[in-house]
Amino acid sequence: MQLLIQQKWLALPEDQRASLRSYVVDLILQYSSVENLSKSMHNILSKLNSILVQIVKYEWNSTWRSFINDICESSNKNMSICENNFYILKMLSEEIFDHSKNQMTQYQIQELKKQMNTDFTTIFSLCKLILENLHQAKQTLVRACLETLNAFLSWIPMYYIICTDLIDKLVLMFPSDYLRNHALACLVEIASLPIDPNNQDEKNKYLFMLQRVTEELNSLIPISNEDEKVQQMLASVKKKNRNVFE
Repeated sequence: MQLLIQQKWLALPEDQRASLRSYVVDLILQYSSVENLSKSMHNILSKLNSILVQIVKYEWNSTWRSFINDICESSNKNMSICENNFYILKMLSEEIFDHSKNQMTQYQIQELKKQMNTDFTTIFSLCKLILENLHQAKQTLVRACLETLNAFLSWIPMYYIICTDLIDKLVLMFPSDYLRNHALACLVEIASLPIDPNNQDEKNKYLFMLQRVTEELNSLIPISNEDEKVQQMLASVKKKNRNVFE
């Protein structure tokens, strides 16, 4: 079915495309609402997610402009659906920003990137809701949220990093053995982003992040100069922002 979508989707009548889209969405909601899926069912759900992402790439800018709102609203139904929706969003981001070069025209890619940026506020609100309710959410849901957020960090507007408490929330996850590495991966990604040397707010936020990460990790384990993750973060900041911190 993925091959059909990639090669002939736009040749199908609009009513057939709408019917197929609804059918795939209904199946995804049906499967993802079940906790502890069997391996075979999980594989089916993963394939359905991939099919949906392919459909979205063709429909989002035309007949399905409400896609982001729809998927975020459906996340309120239960935590299992929300968890799967994060993985769909992660796949969509990777498709648009990493893997779409040989599948779509440059114009299509740019239009999807614009749409993703336009709709990101809704996605960020969903991420923020999960991160603010860590104790109520399943750990697998929080992990899915962090993995999805990590896929977004390379392209989202700096506002969401500098002008929100995202960094604070990530650092506060360090005491959790289950979430620490995922939170740290997000911080490493943030550290690799270039910042404006003339923007004091950005510079201060990055310095604050490095200080907080070091303090939190020191409170958990002895940190030496050989600590790989910390050194990776420091190296990323220094490489991308040498003119700022020297």
